[in-house]
Amino acid sequence: MITDDAQFFADYYRIGSVDVETEKSTYLVKLEDKEGLFINELVAFENKLFYQVIKKDKRYIECCSLENGHRHVVFETDREGISIFSGDGTYLVWYDQADDMSVLYALDANDEKIRKIADNVFYRGAYTRPFISEGIVSWVDNDNQIVVFDLAKNEELFRTKNLEEFGEIQRLKANTEYVVFTSSYDYDAKMFALRYQSNEVYELKHDENVSRFDYLLLGDRAVLVSHRYPWSWILIDLESGEAQSVLTNGPAMLSAVSSDGLLYGAVFSVMHDGNPKIIYFTENR
Repeated sequence: MITDDAQFFADYYRIGSVDVETEKSTYLVKLEDKEGLFINELVAFENKLFYQVIKKDKRYIECCSLENGHRHVVFETDREGISIFSGDGTYLVWYDQADDMSVLYALDANDEKIRKIADNVFYRGAYTRPFISEGIVSWVDNDNQIVVFDLAKNEELFRTKNLEEFGEIQRLKANTEYVVFTSSYDYDAKMFALRYQSNEVYELKHDENVSRFDYLLLGDRAVLVSHRYPWSWILIDLESGEAQSVLTNGPAMLSAVSSDGLLYGAVFSVMHDGNPKIIYFTENR
């Protein structure tokens, strides 16, 4: 039995899209099961959707082609728990969690081949999400070390020392130069950064009203948003540690970011000339 919590189960789910310019909604996929099912997680690539299907006796990740509507299972397990995953337009990564052990998998969206990247991932909880950007994924191992891995090269890029002194290590994100993480899952958690070149961890200082619930890692900068009105976005230079406000009275949610080339998100896709941009949307009240 995958789960006995029936409150989320339904006879069917629909996945849809909205054209931002015309505001026209279109249903893409309808998933049905008379015994009930639950859809969790959704990542959209250029021409594919990936989402998790949970039933009473099994759990799997399904792929749906946006070109012809064909659906097929890419990963299936009878282990308990859920898979929290992320995508960067090329790779889909997720933890398969059970008991006190997590396994990190990666799927290449082009050929849909799956690789087991690590089986010594330290279990932080059911909602620990692996972050991936431009083929770089990171995790905390059982020795409380942060491991940064390059999926394209299929090799370890960097490994830290034991970081137990800095707390639980949550919201871990990494790129080719920096690792950023928070000391717990709380809103007021401390935030730290590490540059591979120096291999030293240092705290990122910012206004106490800034939320650490989520943030964006943009090259050598971290972008955070305040959690009090009027909303403002804070840009932290990871090299100098200096923070500056980049937008006031803006939206309270960061939704997507593109750092180089093309990035697809579950809501929309964006293309630009290679300069980092923060992409957001608001609602009319």
